[in-house]
Amino acid sequence: MIEEGLAGKTILITGSTGFLGKSLVEKLLRSVPSVARLNLAIRSSSRRSAQERLEREVLASPAFRRLKEELGEDAFRRLAEDKLAVLELDLGRPGLGLSEAGRAERRLLNDIDKKSTEATRKATLTTAKCDIRHTSVV
Repeated sequence: MIEEGLAGKTILITGSTGFLGKSLVEKLLRSVPSVARLNLAIRSSSRRSAQERLEREVLASPAFRRLKEELGEDAFRRLAEDKLAVLELDLGRPGLGLSEAGRAERRLLNDIDKKSTEATRKATLTTAKCDIRHTSVV
């Protein structure tokens, strides 16, 4: 039931560098292969970019040992590249600490999401109308 509900969805995960966040990311990658994408909100530090933190603190974690053993290192890397995206932001800063490029990308994604939602709604209405017309009463 959970897998069906998350199929094709893009999910934003905060706290992915923490214990529970790593466990959640691993579980979703392993148990819900039909999830479209996991966007990981990661804050950069003075020493590391958000992408480096993903590599060193999340993907190198023992939490991913089982998945790496099941898939092999190369397949695991491909899965991570296909399913994971880093959003470099800071939940404690105004505007989430996004750069101008990050804010522009967020606006673009919002526009795409609105258009996708509208297209889905229209397709659903069209399908519903077709079903009503072709249904016979016995």
